[in-house]
Amino acid sequence: MRVQEFLARVTEHQPNPPRSVRFGRVLGVVSRSSLGFAGFGFGFLMIVGSLGFLLGSKGALTPQLIGWAFVLFGLVLIAIPFVYARRVAHALKTGVLSTATVVSLDTSLGPGRKTLDSMKNGFVAGIRRVQHPQGEFEEHFQYDGAGAAELQPGSSMSVLIAPDKTEVLLDVPRNMKPARQPTSVVRPRR
Repeated sequence: MRVQEFLARVTEHQPNPPRSVRFGRVLGVVSRSSLGFAGFGFGFLMIVGSLGFLLGSKGALTPQLIGWAFVLFGLVLIAIPFVYARRVAHALKTGVLSTATVVSLDTSLGPGRKTLDSMKNGFVAGIRRVQHPQGEFEEHFQYDGAGAAELQPGSSMSVLIAPDKTEVLLDVPRNMKPARQPTSVVRPRR
């Protein structure tokens, strides 16, 4: 399950905070995403790559420094999915589901290469007006989730907002339904 599908499913079943979402579940979903694959995969490769420098250095300082730099960079890459999973878990536990209305768009692109998700969904950037218990506020946003190519001024978006300050925590995909398995089998005609 993708992170966006997970967000849609959790907010559909539990629209109001506090939501019962565990960090381990969120980390599992993030780990199976492209971000998790890149972070864990390349981090592991950097650490394995450092072994050549560290074991083959024979006491020389330069190969050891390069090896330890590889280890440090690999650990940073591995930490990225953990940090993102913590952000998503916090937003799901405390965020209030709200609506944002697109005021204007600075950029509106169909599917392209700007981000990984924009290859499928498109990409938009602009200003949106967010409904908040403390009053409306406007913010600049970038979005490459489901339905991005169809957004235009006046479109509404679902967002999770911080209850105590004027801040959008996460965008919740519009009109996203989790993929379902077929419930019936259609038999071909003879």
